[in-house]
Amino acid sequence: SFTPFDVTLSEEGSSEELTLSNLLAGDVWVCSGQSNMEFSVAEMFESESVIAEAEHAGLRLFAAQKNSSSTELDDLIDSQYHEGWVEASPATVCGSEYGEQASFCQPHCGPYSPVASFKRNTWGYFSAVCFVHGLELLKATGRPQGLLETSWGGTPIERWSSESALARCSSVNSVQVQDEPEPAIESAASGNLWASMVVPLLPIPVRGVVWYQGEANSGHGLDKANNYACQLQAMIEDWRARFKNHPAGNLTFVTVQLAAAGDSSGGVLRLAQQASTVLNGTGVVVATDLYDKDSPCGAVHIRNKTAVAQRAAKASLALAFGKTQSHRSEERRVGKECRSRWS
Repeated sequence: SFTPFDVTLSEEGSSEELTLSNLLAGDVWVCSGQSNMEFSVAEMFESESVIAEAEHAGLRLFAAQKNSSSTELDDLIDSQYHEGWVEASPATVCGSEYGEQASFCQPHCGPYSPVASFKRNTWGYFSAVCFVHGLELLKATGRPQGLLETSWGGTPIERWSSESALARCSSVNSVQVQDEPEPAIESAASGNLWASMVVPLLPIPVRGVVWYQGEANSGHGLDKANNYACQLQAMIEDWRARFKNHPAGNLTFVTVQLAAAGDSSGGVLRLAQQASTVLNGTGVVVATDLYDKDSPCGAVHIRNKTAVAQRAAKASLALAFGKTQSHRSEERRVGKECRSRWS
């Protein structure tokens, strides 16, 4: 329902009350991974129009702040938005509470951008893929969508996996080096982001997950890239089992395949991602045709996040809602766009 409502909570035997206001009933999606998921709206193609039209009361945003832990936590250490959940708007997609809104809405990249003037300590707010994916679902289903971003650039899958999931794929040693180093977690143990940025979310009734990660696992030899097939499937099944409030533990899981400049394994990592579709309720988004050699954030960070998100939304609509759509119009649009850029 798009009609807001309030809920008042009180502990039995206590006179104290807590009222949660402006709530909506709808679907919640977790958006997780490394820098291509963290890549914010301000950097994407058509960012100005996306930001200008970001006012959607039926689209709610939440983002976990980047923090790690060696033990599993009940609550997030911090959230990016001080208020917790916020309504989608030009201000919130640009993180206006962390400085002047205009500066956050200007194009910029993470700390390792090849263009010096685009460097920033963090990518900013909000995830471009997560936002457009949710907007597409909002339009297609007529249901409010809650978008929960929990991502960290440069992180391998080991960081996001529980100890039990990692144990299923122990034939290859876990990755210890990141291709986009972030000093705060370089020496942290595997599973440290699972413990701090996933476990606290497990009580939430999630409809599905969009997973955009793999670059950090692709450049450490073919054995490790091959092992990613086991790691991804183990993580998917583990997340499904742990998000207890989801019916039958079978939440939709959509993986974005690495783009042309993102796979250092020569395609082995992409095949490992594709292999996840042996599990029911999973989908893979192809992005190899979206090569972006001139991206100021580096070719690994393609700016056409609209195409990525729309493809992810089509997979989510089919898997979670049983809505199938023709791909012809998308193929014609992308084909025309590619021809114009390469001519």
